[in-house]
Amino acid sequence: MHLFLTAEGKKFVREKIEPLMIIENSIYEAMTDAEIREFLRLSQKYNAIFREKTAELLQRSDRI
Repeated sequence: MHLFLTAEGKKFVREKIEPLMIIENSIYEAMTDAEIREFLRLSQKYNAIFREKTAELLQRSDRI
């Protein structure tokens, strides 16, 4: 998939998205490899539980 940005979209990315990406990269650079692995492990666990709970909510709402 390709995404083609307008001039306005490119400006938005340059002004809003790129600074956030730089911050995110600096956060990872400030963490040890072990901390990054633990962060990713916990993020995966959170996402798995979130998907489970939202699926349960959707099943309950389908029955109403």
